[in-house]
Amino acid sequence: MASSQLGPVPFDSTIPAALQTLADWATPYTKIALVMAVTISFPLSRQLPLPLQTWFYLLIFALVSITGFLAPTSRFRGPLRFAYLEYGPTLLQVYTLVSRWWFRAVLFLYITPFVLSSAFPTSYILAPALSLFLFSLAASTYVHIHRTYTTEVSRVVARAAATISEASIAASHAHVHGSAARGSEKQLQQVLATARRDATQAKSVRVTDFFDTAAAAWASMQRVVEEGRRAKNCADDVLDRAVQLEDLEPPDDEDDDGGRRTQTEERVRLLKDEAESAVKETGDLVARLQAAQAVVESSKRAGDQDTSGREKVLADARETATAARSAREVLVGLDEGLYKVDEITAVVKGQAEEAHRLAVEGEMALARSELDKATSGVEEAKGEQRKIADMAERRITIADPDGPQSVPDTFRAQWTKPTDVFSILLILGAEVIQRALAALAGGTPPITPVAFSFGWVSYAISSLLSIVSEGRLVQAPPEAAIQVFNLKSGYTRANRSWLLSRLVKTYPYWMPEEVRITQREPTHYHRVTATVTGGLETDVEAGRPRYAALCVSAFRWCDAGEGPRARTPGRPVRDWVWWSGVGCMVVQLGVAAIPLGLYDDWSILLVAAAGTVLALVTGSLPQWREEKWHAGRQKKDVALTLGNGTRHVIIVLGADWGLDLEHLAGGLPGEGSKVTQVISIMLTVLWITLLLSSTGIKDNAWYLLAVGGLGMVQNIVAAAAPRLPDALGLPIELVKEPQAITAAPLTSLGTEAESVIEIPEIYAEEKVMWTLMKLEMKHDNFGKVLVDEFFPGKLMKWEKEWWDSADADERRTSLDSEQKKYYAKKP
Repeated sequence: MASSQLGPVPFDSTIPAALQTLADWATPYTKIALVMAVTISFPLSRQLPLPLQTWFYLLIFALVSITGFLAPTSRFRGPLRFAYLEYGPTLLQVYTLVSRWWFRAVLFLYITPFVLSSAFPTSYILAPALSLFLFSLAASTYVHIHRTYTTEVSRVVARAAATISEASIAASHAHVHGSAARGSEKQLQQVLATARRDATQAKSVRVTDFFDTAAAAWASMQRVVEEGRRAKNCADDVLDRAVQLEDLEPPDDEDDDGGRRTQTEERVRLLKDEAESAVKETGDLVARLQAAQAVVESSKRAGDQDTSGREKVLADARETATAARSAREVLVGLDEGLYKVDEITAVVKGQAEEAHRLAVEGEMALARSELDKATSGVEEAKGEQRKIADMAERRITIADPDGPQSVPDTFRAQWTKPTDVFSILLILGAEVIQRALAALAGGTPPITPVAFSFGWVSYAISSLLSIVSEGRLVQAPPEAAIQVFNLKSGYTRANRSWLLSRLVKTYPYWMPEEVRITQREPTHYHRVTATVTGGLETDVEAGRPRYAALCVSAFRWCDAGEGPRARTPGRPVRDWVWWSGVGCMVVQLGVAAIPLGLYDDWSILLVAAAGTVLALVTGSLPQWREEKWHAGRQKKDVALTLGNGTRHVIIVLGADWGLDLEHLAGGLPGEGSKVTQVISIMLTVLWITLLLSSTGIKDNAWYLLAVGGLGMVQNIVAAAAPRLPDALGLPIELVKEPQAITAAPLTSLGTEAESVIEIPEIYAEEKVMWTLMKLEMKHDNFGKVLVDEFFPGKLMKWEKEWWDSADADERRTSLDSEQKKYYAKKP
């Protein structure tokens, strides 16, 4: 060996290879056993009290030692394996260094004290300190290793998840491109069929033109032949006459010379005429020959055109066939690429999961290696995905050479002729329809003018669910959380009626003018001492508040009348909101009739009319009235308020013909009608049918959108517009008590003037407690019921005494005293 040539052989080198391997294998466990031995042996050697028996610690020491020597390091998992692999070289160097002196150190610390007994007390100090140091070092080392292990595992898991996500995204994009390419196959087939059809039509048209031109050429040639024959006959006649002229004999005498000369001149003239006619006919013949030549030339051009057309058609067919073959090849390549991408994705997922498993077991190096392989696989999958995208683009280009429509053209086409927009809008806005029906339905006669608009189909489906499962038509929830107080029993009920919530919510809209004035000047209707000295004067106490803290207004049911215009509870009057629905329907039908008059397109009018009829039928079901005013007729005094913190309380005094508002606030529906359920099912089917029918409208869609837009505006108005109580079917009016006023005498006769004025029953003070006390002084138990709502805490002493008192004069005196004290403090 090389070491033997350089110097003496160390003692360790004499250990056989097997023992050296065994020592290396057992070294980590031996050190662990050493740490535990130090922590256990010191208490035993010092005879310190232990919580367990001595033999138990010895057993633990023996088990750890045996495990350290016999268990292989491959059995380590998790943080221990991670520490063994990551910090093994460093620990090995430390252990190698320690192995040269650790045995002597142990002897020095543990054996020497026994030999020297108590001569060296320092050992008793160093030994426990060293044991504590070793134990703390082991614990802190494990904590550090565990944190590092957890961090590394988290990184590996995050990287593995990102790798799997990237691979899945690449595969998903590849499949999207593949689907787009497959979708273009049908388009390519259509292009191929169109090319073949055009080729056949072009070929047939060219051949027909050729035959027509050839027939015209033959007819022209026939006319030329006939004219040629006529010219030949004319020439023959000229020749015959010339021969006859030559055969004439000379005259015998002079008398005869004159006659012959005349005859000769006549024949010469005839011959001349015939010759001229022959020349003319010959000219016509030349012209017809030229025309025939032109026709024949046209026939030749037609033949050439036919040949060119055939060649072009064949070239187009060949190009289309080539494109089809190329597209099929691209499709085959796409399938192969998709299969490869899926395969790579599966491999990447397996590698990422394997990396996760290795990281949990502590094999960080192997886990990183697997992640590197997975990352390479992801890059390969992305490359394949890009190839598939290129092939898909090529496929689409082959199927559609002109390419996709540009974005401006797409927007221009959609805004010029919108398609499938109305059918989409029909399923939006169901909540608006629901609130509009709740506001207008239930009148007498039961006609609900809620215009046809967007959202009706969606509402029909949701309404069907409600009517079948709960037997209810009114689905609108309360718009405000109001409290309903029974002023006789003191019971409080949370409102669940949409009708009552709308009444209280819109109170600032229909609030009587007297209430507005009293709210701003709360003493105006309460502290009136009228004397007439040249007129009526109102003496209002100084220092009156500018605004009431609480305003309690008393209302009563209007007197029940007779006839269609009677103000009866549960029978709403028709206001401008109701008539707006009627007007909107008329305008909608007028707009829908425009395409019928201009373009003879009755589809818009049909859809608008059908939607209007369905809307009227839906809102005119009798159950609307039964649910909306589902309450008994009972004389019951109730108070309506939004609760503590509000400025207004509405008191409705009961009447025999009035509604039981406490019952109405319960929101309990009546029994659902089977007829209503059947009609609702039929209406839902008809609404869906209308939706499907409207999807086929391609022309004049703007008129249909205008119809729906007008209806939507009317629906929003009906759903949100505040209305008077009469229009809500709750006819109430402010209570006014007549009061006689005696004035001073106006004349010398000394007669006193008397007049009667109506004082509205309104209670408004600067303090909430004062308002409730004023109410209690007028109506027994009314204010007491409301005190707990507005003053849930502890009352002041004088307030408690006031409410406990039953003497009206004492109450009045106490309240006046407190008010005077309050106003005296104000500047």
